[in-house]
Amino acid sequence: MKVLFKSNERKDPDYQTSKKIITKLIDNSFEVYVDNQSYFFNKVKLLKEEDIPSIDFALILGGDGTILSFARKYKNYNLPLLGINLGRVGALSKLELSNYEKYLDLLKNKKYQIENRLTLEGKVFSDNKLIHSFISFNDIIISNEKQNKLISLDVLVNDKLYNQFFADGVAIATPSGSSAYSLSSGGPLLLPTTKCYVLTPICPQFTAFTSVVFEDKDSILISSNSEKAIITVDGIENFTISKNDKVIISKANRNLNMIAFDEPRKLYESIYKVAMSIYKE
Repeated sequence: MKVLFKSNERKDPDYQTSKKIITKLIDNSFEVYVDNQSYFFNKVKLLKEEDIPSIDFALILGGDGTILSFARKYKNYNLPLLGINLGRVGALSKLELSNYEKYLDLLKNKKYQIENRLTLEGKVFSDNKLIHSFISFNDIIISNEKQNKLISLDVLVNDKLYNQFFADGVAIATPSGSSAYSLSSGGPLLLPTTKCYVLTPICPQFTAFTSVVFEDKDSILISSNSEKAIITVDGIENFTISKNDKVIISKANRNLNMIAFDEPRKLYESIYKVAMSIYKE
């Protein structure tokens, strides 16, 4: 079975944890590929582009940010992903360093499921011309370019005006991203394979403006009445839009494929991890 291993070098700077996990994979008859020369050693193969279609899954050591960065890098290949958490929350990670070994037999014998999670596509138009396009696996945040200043937003759903409001910004989250900024702003937690997404105002001027959950067939159009606004995609990609630019968000034509195991109490794992993270230093 072929596995692509990826580590967060900042959280494992000497690569000792990475090499320990890779050695354990090799001892369990996995064929291990890496895309970074830094933790390449005997019996490990350096990934070539032609190898990617034959990879069975990717094992990612790090936190949610590491998983999202990997998903964005390999977005054209739909690789199933499995995370070993080195972060604080690890809402996207199924495994911990303390327990990953017990899952190796299940992985080797393909005793797992693949959650096909919804992702979002965004397109930005200025004067009816497409100027940006992007894919979001987690969330899209729109806020004022000037910090500590409210932004005025118009939101249309399926070409019909939904609302106009003042807020610090707005979060549009996938099911995977619903446990992040959207949740901390008062939004609901969406179960991972739910075929919908959620829009949550961030600190709205009037608290009557609450989260709205949309079906995956819905599209929303957001425009800013402020001079400049910042769009942040998955906490990684940033760019500026101007007043009256239109941001159209809809379901993307690809999934975030996450490996899951058939275990009890896993249904609300994301919210449990977020809640318990307050006790971690």
